[in-house]
Amino acid sequence: MGRLLRIPEKLKSVGAVFGVIVLLQVALAILSIDILSSVRAYVSGESLYSKGQKDALLHVQSYLRSHSEADYRQFLSALVVPEGDAKARRALQQPMPDRDAAHDGFIEGLNHPDDVPGLIRLFVWAHEVPFMARAIAVWTEGDAAIAELHALVQAARQGVRDGQPDAPAMRTLAARVPEINQRLTQLEREFSDELGQASRLVQRLLLGLNLLTATILATLGGRYIRSVMHALRRREAEMTGLMRAVHEAVVTVDRAQRIVLFNRAAEQLFGCASDAARGSPVDRFIPGGLPGTARAPASGTLEAMHELTGLHADGRAMGLEVSFGALDAADGPRTVIVCRDVTAQREARERERSLLLRRNTELARKAHTDALTGLLNREALELHLSDTLAGAQGRGDPVSVLFLDLDGFKAVNDRHGHFMGDELLRQAAERLRDAVRRQDEVFRIGGDEFVMVLAGDVEPGKAEALAQRILAAVRRPYGLGGATVNLTVSVGIAHYPDNGSDGRSLLLAADAAMYRAKQSGKNGYHVGVPSASIVRERPPLMRELERALADDELVLHYQPIVSALAPGALGAEALVRWQHPTRGLLSPAAFVPQAESHGMCDALGHWVLQRALKMLSGSAAGAPAWVTVNLAADQLLNPRLPEQLEQLLGAAGVSAARLGVELTESMAMRDVATSHAVLQGIRDVGVCVCLDDFGTGYSSLSQLHRMPVDKLKVDRSFVEHLPADANALCIVEAIIALARVLGLPLVAEGVETLEQARTLRVLGVGEFQGFGIARPMPWDELLAFSTAWRSRPRLEDWIRPAAAERHPVPAQALRC
Repeated sequence: MGRLLRIPEKLKSVGAVFGVIVLLQVALAILSIDILSSVRAYVSGESLYSKGQKDALLHVQSYLRSHSEADYRQFLSALVVPEGDAKARRALQQPMPDRDAAHDGFIEGLNHPDDVPGLIRLFVWAHEVPFMARAIAVWTEGDAAIAELHALVQAARQGVRDGQPDAPAMRTLAARVPEINQRLTQLEREFSDELGQASRLVQRLLLGLNLLTATILATLGGRYIRSVMHALRRREAEMTGLMRAVHEAVVTVDRAQRIVLFNRAAEQLFGCASDAARGSPVDRFIPGGLPGTARAPASGTLEAMHELTGLHADGRAMGLEVSFGALDAADGPRTVIVCRDVTAQREARERERSLLLRRNTELARKAHTDALTGLLNREALELHLSDTLAGAQGRGDPVSVLFLDLDGFKAVNDRHGHFMGDELLRQAAERLRDAVRRQDEVFRIGGDEFVMVLAGDVEPGKAEALAQRILAAVRRPYGLGGATVNLTVSVGIAHYPDNGSDGRSLLLAADAAMYRAKQSGKNGYHVGVPSASIVRERPPLMRELERALADDELVLHYQPIVSALAPGALGAEALVRWQHPTRGLLSPAAFVPQAESHGMCDALGHWVLQRALKMLSGSAAGAPAWVTVNLAADQLLNPRLPEQLEQLLGAAGVSAARLGVELTESMAMRDVATSHAVLQGIRDVGVCVCLDDFGTGYSSLSQLHRMPVDKLKVDRSFVEHLPADANALCIVEAIIALARVLGLPLVAEGVETLEQARTLRVLGVGEFQGFGIARPMPWDELLAFSTAWRSRPRLEDWIRPAAAERHPVPAQALRC
């Protein structure tokens, strides 16, 4: 089909033929004009030459009578013209013509500067042509007569100057002047006749040559063009026949977008006969007409596919895959439209898109909801607070944030067990939800901590009044399986903009106020202080953490990440621990959340990066191929982080390919523009970016496909229920399908059983991490594990099957 749409090569050369004809005619015209202009310039020069010699003769006669020097000087002035022309002639008659001297001579002869190049060209090119040779001979004889006259006048003048005005020289001059005058007059007539005959001859020759050339070129061009047009019509007829025979629907339209050709496949596709379709506007079958790029497509080949909506003759809409091409027909340009019915494929894509949207919506709902209480979680708080403050800044509205911590919850949890503790949290959450207005939001951000955000119509004292209601609601006794439990709450209040201008500073202020309420005896509330003074309000644990950073009490443990696709490949995730002097080894959960709340994660993250790179910089046997570290939210919003990473890598002498960073979806979505710019900068340095806990955060497909990441981690909350839980299996399959579309490899974390690993491997996951493979360990133990793994790189050698895995899971369990 592509060859059919190409313009015949002969047709392309029609313009070249006309161009050659025009160029030849223009060249002949220019040559003709140049020759005629040069001949005219000689005629004009002859007039000046004649006038100069006649003036010279008149001044000679005056001199004979007056013997005056004035008449002599006028004689010399009159001779300038003929002597200048003589100078030019002599320069051009040399074996190697001196064009510069000839130019100066013609200028002295008062010829127009624009005529001089033509005078020189005609002399050089045509000095041997008979008419020009005769004219030059006459010219030479005239110059000789002028030279003789000049010599006679010079001799007579010398006699006058010697005091002998009647000397023989004067008498000779008087006798010769009439003869020279007669001789020059005859020569002028002969020169003029020769130039006139030459002008008429050249004019006739050039006219004949132009007519002959035009006739020949027009005849040849006409024959060539007729043959090309014949070939074009033959090719068009051939193409029309082929288009009618092809199985694809082909429609051609003219410049006015009206149908010219409608093949049999088009009749079947659109349900309309060709005769009825011809002459109709194309939007009868393609509503809205052709796209702008299709109205003037590039000639010769089919353009890229467009997906449009077509209209059947019975009014039924259908999906069309359409491509366009250009055709130069004999009666003008046409657009060729090739259509294919893709209604079924479009419906299938819509179903798949709808399914992905539902799954994404469900993932987003789960990501933002606390599973225990049904309240919104920390990630939802960050987004909600950011949006609320953005609106409040524009309108100047107040916003209040309440930070709540249940007093004595840990004692209840220890006494009655975790099950009763969960029930207590559910009942407390229900009371908190009932205490606020419909437009206000309640969030559970971890353990027994809650946050409320009051926006809109927040009158002075409203937050304090709400705190009173909360204290009363939480104080009411709780029934837990026959037991009655009493509980109180401490509340911290922060107001925008008095206590902070952004979400982080408001939460810090409310958190600090809550600690003051606890220090004041609990079961009360306290209004926050400005965010600048919060550093002084840090709780004791954070002051200890500052000291721990200074005293190097923190340590890193490393959890291996193994590959099923490249046996022997092994990396590790660096996890921070605190070797507390009195409380022993503390996990991140014991201090990282408070570090985030009190602005210490930037310093903590910097320490982790330095320590991990220090371990990688050594050349110990068994060292992992790469190590990933977890970024904190504050680090991700630091525009200088890529530069800092590059400096740390350079200082440690570690390749960027050996370092990776991990972050959660909610962190990346807090400030999309800033975080995406920072992540892209990290990738530009060469560091791998991994999206952690994927599926539990802000899973916005519109943002995810633009997020600069290299790898995804499937969250352990989905992995732990595999393969028995069908819902978890469906979610994991959806995540894997999405990763394949985005071209991103996957890591499964939380792998504890061999059946989980096998299921994930069948589904297409390439890397695994979890307690079933290895727990986090110090660096020395990691080196030993790495060496052992490389000698036996099979998951089956490391993960012990659970009791429930003694019977194989049917293959259908691996399909959602």
